Amino acid sequence: MADHPLNLARTAVYLRKSRADIEAETRGEGETLSKHRRTLLALANKYGYTILDVYEEVVSGESIFERPEVQRMLHAVQNDYYDAVLCMDVDRLGRGNQIDQGIIQETFREASTLIITPRKAYDLTDELDEEWSEFESFMARRELKIITRRLQRGRQQSVADGRSISSRPPFGYQRDAENKLIPDPQTSPLVQMIFAWAADGWGRTRICRRLTEMGIPSPRGHARWDVSTMAHLLTNPAYLGHLRWNHLRRRKKNGHLFKVIQPDQAQIWKRNAHDPIIDEDLFRLVQERQTRHLPVGVHKPVANPLAGLVVCAKCGRKMARVPNKPKAPQLRCKTFGCATRSTRLIDVETVVIQSLYALLPSLEATAEHLGEDNKKTNATARVQQEIDTLKNGIKTADGQRARLHDLLEQGVYDVDTFVLRNRELGERLNSLRQQLATTQERQVRANKALPTSDTILNALRVYQESATPAQKQKILSQIVDHIDYTRETTWTEREHFELDIHLRV
Repeated sequence: MADHPLNLARTAVYLRKSRADIEAETRGEGETLSKHRRTLLALANKYGYTILDVYEEVVSGESIFERPEVQRMLHAVQNDYYDAVLCMDVDRLGRGNQIDQGIIQETFREASTLIITPRKAYDLTDELDEEWSEFESFMARRELKIITRRLQRGRQQSVADGRSISSRPPFGYQRDAENKLIPDPQTSPLVQMIFAWAADGWGRTRICRRLTEMGIPSPRGHARWDVSTMAHLLTNPAYLGHLRWNHLRRRKKNGHLFKVIQPDQAQIWKRNAHDPIIDEDLFRLVQERQTRHLPVGVHKPVANPLAGLVVCAKCGRKMARVPNKPKAPQLRCKTFGCATRSTRLIDVETVVIQSLYALLPSLEATAEHLGEDNKKTNATARVQQEIDTLKNGIKTADGQRARLHDLLEQGVYDVDTFVLRNRELGERLNSLRQQLATTQERQVRANKALPTSDTILNALRVYQESATPAQKQKILSQIVDHIDYTRETTWTEREHFELDIHLRV
């Protein structure tokens, strides 16, 4: 499809910088996304396209799993939101590995969504367009491999020369003119204080809470310190004066990204590259203490039969088992500042089992007195009106956004105003669509059958016979979706807490 189609009612614009664009900007050739935005909006105006969304990718990364905007765009394409997506070149959508290319091409082909560039329109359901797109993708991947190989060699050489190549220097350091690390007089004493606390037996959560209370910003400038940030800080060999590169590598599995520690021979080290902040004895002591607080499932078995099931009703975070020697372990919300009060784990587990036994008569009565059709009707009636309201809101917002293009053509809006109004309506539409998807999911779940009383009874019998918390957790997770936990700070009695159990369907 060499010619551009006319008067498409549902299109989107996707913008992304390449490395060449960044280099051009450093030479003073103007901001890339603004130039590309104006070009694509002019293209839409010329051929009568209605722009529904503008996706602007501002993060780096060639893989689609590292780019949230392309993920949002592909999800919308998959759900038939657009007739076409406008971009400057096909490789702007992605020029990563063959898996990424296959995902992009398959998504556009299955949805019959066009890819439109200023030079050409691609219909991937057409064999010739598909072959041409694959050829251009192959050339883009080849160019990417050459660039990546060159960058990797440059990074290795920089590490070998003792220069820091991370996006920001480690907390406690700053860079000199040669990109070498030097201790920051303002923050390096804080690093020494953190390591001293850890050596004295302070846990990561306690250290984070103390730094937050002192009003010290985190390395990223946030008011609150995060436990994962503290874990990275306490294990970073940069504080011994060493540079380490290629320590972690991202891997994809089942559509998710995981960080995997690379073998020693694959890592690149430059020892004594800069002045240390922490001495080796203190660093070694902290590492020994840190191994005692490893995450559940890494080097120690599951100890909580309710792991992953109990959720704090105030903040929505999953509750965690916390040792409380010499007393019994507690079930606690680990969100800093959350007002939910903790409870003994054994007390919560007991109430959960008692509540499940108490549900058995009601499930039997429901199965006996209600037919399947009546159950579905009663379940969907509560949400149908909400679904209708959301659909009407989406229809109204769609109409408002469709009229934006007319205002652009008439000169009422300039390009920047058009994009601003488009984004505002786009955010509103996205919110409405997310609410609609959630509500429709609730309706589907309501139409499905709850576990029978026999299913729950058999599960509880096996639960009582199980020997380990891990076995118990596995059994409970088969019949329980989640449990909302509530305990106010004013509820002082040990048994005073509330549980709302949601069964799986």
